[in-house]
Formats: sequence, C-alpha cells, structure tokens
Amino acid sequence: IHRYKIYQANNDRFKWISNTTSEVIQGFEQLVENDLLILTSSLKDVMVLNEAGYNACALQAESTIFTKQHLQKLIDKTKAKNIVSIYDNDEAGIKYAQKLKNEYGIHSIFMPEGSKDPAEFVDNYDYFSLLDYVESKL
Repeated sequence: IHRYKIYQANNDRFKWISNTTSEVIQGFEQLVENDLLILTSSLKDVMVLNEAGYNACALQAESTIFTKQHLQKLIDKTKAKNIVSIYDNDEAGIKYAQKLKNEYGIHSIFMPEGSKDPAEFVDNYDYFSLLDYVESKL
C-alpha cells in the first residue's frame, strides 16, 4: 500500500491531505538498535535528526495519541533505554510533550527561542550546533 501525506501551506480548509493512519510511524524503517530514541513532530525533523546521527521517528502529528503499542513497537525495534521528545517549541508541541512526560515519563527537549524545531535550528545554525545543543540537554 502506498501512503502519502501532502502539506498545503496556503489551504486553510485542507492543510493536510493523507491516507496514512495513526499506526504509521514516520522514519520507523530506518531505526536501528540504539540506547537513545528521539520522538519528534514531523518527518522533516526525523530527517534532520537522522542526518545529525540520531535515531528519530515521528507519529503523524504531535496531537496523534501516543499509545503503549507505539511505545512497545519502538522499544522492540530499537532496544532504546532513553527516549526523549523534541516537539515543536510552540503551544501544541509543549502541550503534547507534557502528555508524553505525564503518561510515559518521556523527557522533553525544546529548541531555544528563535527555532521552533530541529529543522529550523539547523537552518539558523548548523548540524554541529544541533549536536551540541541536544547533547547538552540529554
């Protein structure tokens, strides 16, 4: 089955068009066994974090309900002992990161003021700065 997810920035009615489900974890196929796993909010951030050398994946959106089944599937694949979230540094990202912390004890990292997510941080700085920043927060 071919899956698609199309973002339409200028369409207020249909911002996203997709045939994916909440069970699809973006970046799941490229995950490897590693002690650290980063949950993020978009495939774009998965790709940036992966390029920086991190094991990362994303649900379909921050608001997608993260379930025990998602957690178990990710642990089975990666054997991760340390799972953190890097959701967007905005109202929605902070809200859903707090839910992950409350329900699963997953620690959150937020990009500093001026960068809402890892992709924007790399646009503003570079991959080395992203590595330094994330490592300082782990």
